[in-house]
Amino acid sequence: MRTFVSIFALLCLLYSCSEDEVISNKIISNADWIQKGTRFCSNSKELVAFGSVNIKQLLNKGIYNSELGQSGLLPLGMIDDYKEALFTELPFYYTVHAGSALTMLPRISILARHKNRELLIKTIKKDLTINKSITKGNIEVLFFDDFTIGIGLDNAVFMLHDRISELKKIKLIQNSFKSIDIENKDNTVTEILSASKDITLTFNAGNIQDLGIKILNQSEGATTSFDSKVALHLSFENGKIKIQNKNYLSNEVLSWNLFENDSKALISELGAGSPVAAFLANINISELERLKNNYFEDGISNTLQNSNIDQMLLGLIPNELSVIEALISKDGLNSYFDGNIAIGAYSSDRIHTEYSAFLGIGSSLSAIINQEIKPFMGLLASTNITDSTFSLYTSELNGPQNKTAPLILPRGAETLGNSPLSCFVDFDRFPLKDLFMAEALPIIELLSMATINASMTNSELTIYMNDSQTNSLTQICNSIPSLLIRLAFL
Repeated sequence: MRTFVSIFALLCLLYSCSEDEVISNKIISNADWIQKGTRFCSNSKELVAFGSVNIKQLLNKGIYNSELGQSGLLPLGMIDDYKEALFTELPFYYTVHAGSALTMLPRISILARHKNRELLIKTIKKDLTINKSITKGNIEVLFFDDFTIGIGLDNAVFMLHDRISELKKIKLIQNSFKSIDIENKDNTVTEILSASKDITLTFNAGNIQDLGIKILNQSEGATTSFDSKVALHLSFENGKIKIQNKNYLSNEVLSWNLFENDSKALISELGAGSPVAAFLANINISELERLKNNYFEDGISNTLQNSNIDQMLLGLIPNELSVIEALISKDGLNSYFDGNIAIGAYSSDRIHTEYSAFLGIGSSLSAIINQEIKPFMGLLASTNITDSTFSLYTSELNGPQNKTAPLILPRGAETLGNSPLSCFVDFDRFPLKDLFMAEALPIIELLSMATINASMTNSELTIYMNDSQTNSLTQICNSIPSLLIRLAFL
């Protein structure tokens, strides 16, 4: 039945020149669409997140080119119908609104470009029951139980919402359409959307801060946000998955020197041998203490306790936090920790794991370790405690590095230490069976190596696949049919 409906709709589109002209007029350049997306994604001070989804690329990589798409598990006919009604070659833009009422779910709005309004409505009716529809100017508004769709002459807005009135739904839909035609330039949002790959998620850090302050009832008036954005770009490439992060920070946040330049010097503190994973951190503890004193003068625990935060949330704060804060505040963070961490994991059989750990410490923590922990050090292969360092090794084979027992980083870990926060995991050798559910192992076994490098302004996570030639999403979706069959017989 759906096939005949699709053919009929297509014939209607081709019936006359006038209809063809309507469709051709809807074609829009990527640059112009990004500008509409920019306005849509910056139309409210309550936006806590926004981004884009490249539907066409995800469909090609995850469905049309994969065994999942060929398995019959997905309704390809339905997907094709929406491809006929929407410009899937253009990104879908989305926004997330959150209010200060914790009982209300976030509201999500999605902007898409359609080819023909009547065809889109017919396609929607094939799969969903419309509770009510009304026309407001050039916008057709369709009401469903938990979402509302507004369809204009060229664009459509899909809105998922919580309990709001019909008038509020209509007003929000109308405001969304008005926003995309208002001349409102936000160069940062344009840059973020222009850099989008397959999926982009951006957090409005300033708005989240304001929301948090309202929830805590720390401010009765207007708040001053940091006006910063954190953008994450996810891309599925041949042989790897990449998540690139760029932080668009205010001058105030940029003045926070939370990290040193890199963590390369800490590589020498890892244990000998060839680690299956390693983590390095080079944190500016003096700056961290300055920020704590500036923004939490009475301590984090006391600030939360003195706020009007819900008692249920207050109950989640451990009682020990105030004691720990008081202890640290007495002598300062630097007397306990200098910001340097180097941790290595080792496995020769993919079953057992050994570790090395290095911590830059202060005299106060050194005294505590000597008094409280040192008696148990005999259980370890090797330890070393000074007034400024604490290191331990669970295996003699992975003890301190020297000429006869050097560190050998695995292939693919060459970027370790390039940033103040740096990490790698060798999935081929790391014992994984106890870390993941058995059902997830077929997916994990596709992975070879993961690397992370992060700084104050940007970071990059790259996950390498064992198959370096095939698209990573295609590989994942290729394994889903067999995984589902396996789950069905458990």
